[in-house]
This record gives sequence, C-alpha cells and structure tokens, in this order.
Amino acid sequence: MTQETLRSVAAETDLFLYDLKMMNTAEHREWTGVGNERILENLRLLSEMGKAFVVRIPMMGGINDGAANLEETGRFLAGLGKENLRIQLLPYHKIAQTKYQKLGRPGEFRLMEEPTKERLQEAVKILADFGLVATVGG
Repeated sequence: MTQETLRSVAAETDLFLYDLKMMNTAEHREWTGVGNERILENLRLLSEMGKAFVVRIPMMGGINDGAANLEETGRFLAGLGKENLRIQLLPYHKIAQTKYQKLGRPGEFRLMEEPTKERLQEAVKILADFGLVATVGG
C-alpha cells in the first residue's frame, strides 16, 4: 500500500490490525517472498499520524520466535511510542495442515513448529524489557 493510499484509509479508520512477522528484511523475504521495508514504513507512518493499532505477531517456532528477532522487534515498536499500541502474540498452529496437504502443499509445514508456552512467555518478557505490553492470543 502506498503512503498516499494509507493516509486516505487512515482518515476513515479508528483502529488498524497490523501483522508483523519478522524484522530482518532478508529473512522476511525468504519466508514471505517480499521484503518488509514498506511494511515497516507504513507502521511508522500510522504511528506518526497518531493512529491506534494492534501489532499482531504470528509466532512460528524456530522461525521468528528467537531472541534476536524479538529484541529487534521490541526496539522498533518501542521507538514508535506506546500510547496507541497494543501487541498480540499469535501462536502458530497446525490446524490448516491437512487442508494444505490436500492442495498438494505439505512441505511448508515441516519447518514450522508450534511455539511452547514457555517460549511465548519468554517473548512477552523480551518485549516487556522494552517497556511494551504483549498478550498471547487475539
């Protein structure tokens, strides 16, 4: 979405739900097929506009739940200001695995793990170290 389009939408929107998968651009591109530069730019713009937003982080065990990614995420989000920000950690689950297998795409799930409760609590703590409040679930 261009910044012009985002500004137009933001003028009519009270709350944005914003998915943020990972901070490292190369890793983001590897897992999603695109870089995250525009994603991060648009999130900064929403913050500058004073818009309320919920950053939803899909937690995928072994992919984006490592300390380095969470610390970088914490630094970035803390820099946006906390007054209009909520964070939800959304644990990955394998519920759709059977559907993907029927579509002939079973290999994608081999690399993803459901994060443990301990790992999710560790993620909450890492973000708290940046003064952020994160909840598990949506």
